[in-house]
Order: sequence, then C-alpha cells, then structure tokens
Amino acid sequence: MRTRVLVDLTPLGPGGQNGGAGLVATSLVRHIGRLAPEWELVVLTSILSHAELGELDAANVRRVCTSQPADDTASVTRKTVGLKRFVRTGLQLFPPEVRVRAKDFAWRMRHSKRHASLLAELDPDLLFCPMTVPYFWRHGVPLVAIVYDLQHLAFPEFFSDEQRLNRTQHFHEVADRAERVVCISDFVRETMRKHIGIDENRLVTIYPGLLQEFESHPGAEDILDEHNLRAGTYLLYPANFWPHKNHRRLFDALALHRRGAHGRAVKLVCTGATNGAMLDLQHYADSVLGPGVAVFTGYLATTQLQVLLSHCSALIYPSLYEGFGMPVLEAMAYGKPVLCSTAGSLPEVAGSAARYFDPTDTVDIERAIASLNDDPVGTRERGRNGRVRATTFGSAEDMARKYIEVFEQVVCRA
Repeated sequence: MRTRVLVDLTPLGPGGQNGGAGLVATSLVRHIGRLAPEWELVVLTSILSHAELGELDAANVRRVCTSQPADDTASVTRKTVGLKRFVRTGLQLFPPEVRVRAKDFAWRMRHSKRHASLLAELDPDLLFCPMTVPYFWRHGVPLVAIVYDLQHLAFPEFFSDEQRLNRTQHFHEVADRAERVVCISDFVRETMRKHIGIDENRLVTIYPGLLQEFESHPGAEDILDEHNLRAGTYLLYPANFWPHKNHRRLFDALALHRRGAHGRAVKLVCTGATNGAMLDLQHYADSVLGPGVAVFTGYLATTQLQVLLSHCSALIYPSLYEGFGMPVLEAMAYGKPVLCSTAGSLPEVAGSAARYFDPTDTVDIERAIASLNDDPVGTRERGRNGRVRATTFGSAEDMARKYIEVFEQVVCRA
C-alpha cells in the first residue's frame, strides 16, 4: 500500500509571486515524486495556481484544487458582498489582535467542514507544508513544514500589525504541531530556536541546493537584444520588489559609481514579478540614474534568467534580510563574481566567494561595485572559490533525498 503524502501548495501564487519559496516547493514535489515512486503525492492547490502547477502531474503525483465555485466572486450575491464589506469596516474599529482572531475564526468556520471532508476522503499518512502554514493539519496526521525566514522579527516596519500577528501565529502553530520543522539555513534554524521556543530536536537544516539545471535553449538569448544588453556590461539583481530587497540604496550606490570614470557604462538589470512596487522603483531609478540605466525585465522564465546570469559582469545582492539567498548560490555555480550583503544567511551561503558590503551604507555598496575594476585578482579568486563552494550544496535531487529521509523518520514514528 502506498504512503500518501498531502502537499499543501494552496498559499502558492502564480507567476513567481512567492520567490524562492515557490521554487523550493515545486522542485521538491517534482523530485520526490521521481525518487519515491512507491509514494503517492497529492498536491493541494488554489484556483489561482492550479493550472500553472499542472507540470507537476505524474504517475504518482496528482493535484486537487481546494477552491469551490462558491469561492468565486461571480457567484456571491450583492447582499453577501455588502455584509462582508460591513463586517470588514466594523473590524477596523478594533485592535489588530482582535481583528486577527476574528478573521481566523471566520476563516476556520467557513472552511473547516470542507477541509475535514477532504482529509477524510484523502486519508493522508503525512502532511507536508512547504509554504509553512499548516492550514490542513489535523490530529493524528504527522506534519513536516518548511520555514524560510522570520523577517518580521528583524524588520517589523515592513509589515502591517495584522501581518506580523499572523506570521507569529503561523510560526507558533508550526512549532506546536510539526514533528519536524525544516529550516533552509542554520541562520533560520537558530532564529526559530531562539525566538519561537521550539525544541531544537525537532529542527533540521536542509539547504535548498541548486534547483535548476544549467542548460542552453534556442531563443533564450533574445532576452539580451530585447533589453539592449551587451555581455559583461551589466550587474544583475534577481529579486522580487519587496522592501527588504533594498533596491533604492542599490540605485543610489550605482548613481554614485557612475559618476566615476569607470562606472559610466555600467547598467543594472532587475528581474522580478511586475507589480506596483516595481513601477515605483522604476520611476525612482530613472530619477537618480537616468532612463534606461536600470533595466526592469519583469518575471522571467528560468532559461531567460540563466542567460542573464551567464552574461552579467557580476551578481549584486544588497538584501537587508535573507533566509538563504538562492541567486547567490546560482551565481557561484556559474563562477560569477558575487557582491553581497552581510545580512542574515548570506555569509553562510557565500563563505569566501563574495565581496561583502554593509547593505545600509550606500558608499560601501559603491566600493563593492568598484572592486570589480580595482581588485581584478581578488574578483577572479572569489569566482573560482564560488564554483567549488556551490558544489557542496548539492543538487535538487540531493535536497529531495534529505526530505525523503525526514518523511520516512516521521511516518515510521507515527
């Protein structure tokens, strides 16, 4: 009889909205399915990403969309919409703690029967929550969850009161209910142990590893012509446009650098899902750098991003907080120079393969950019170190095997 693993991907949004967490989650489903054909993986999806996740389907992997027609706005009556608006407006009169508890209660009341019915029908041996939140947990089903970061503790100003309270609640739920909590770095593991108070015997570190195969695809290199880029003349920053990614200081540092004799031709390429934050940053970049110096590509296919990485002069990563930092690892695998913040897990990932800077100091960021010309010997040496270091993190299959070991331990104990 197959072991049935319920994989909750309902929090996953379409089009790369979840950043590296989404890549880890989908890579694990794909590779665990291949490596453990005797297991059955049932992937729970939302209506927003159900179709996009169709590529995960396999002989032992199937998707179940948890959204129902009644969830669609088209089927909601005007009376219901008015009532919801009235309730939301009324809730704003209460403190954040009350709003969070009320919304959580309402959500559970709305979905509890559906979830209970679904779990009874699927009868899983294990619940795996690669997006952290244990929405479908129930007594008697062992839980394994991944934690990517606890950024709200370090930078509460980047979150609303409700977001902070929700994140804190979710992490405590994971700590209370999970048999194993997988952390993507020792930095995250130590933060969980220190601030959430979970028994460290239930914490395990599994690095993401290199999730993508480096391949060439016909037509992928058109991305260079599309954005008027020449090999070796641009810095690459692949990151969604969240506040902790620190784009504005990077633009200011590049503006400072371009005033020098060697910096005038340097461009910056920023990738990430297109949204309002990206448009605001684009306006800011144009104002301090001039039009076209910072190139915003939007969300890219993996093959296109690999082309940009293979032809960049260096990867720059000025993040204020990272639970891991996948682009840093990918750049090291290419042997590319890495200019890197000292924040969070990044020194743990890059080791001696990066030129570090203080992400809060614009002048220090500019010095790191200038080092590409000022210290060519050190730059080449760090690139060589990066290639070697990247191999120690293993592949996507290596990562999946480690998760399989965790799953087997947990299921055997249940």
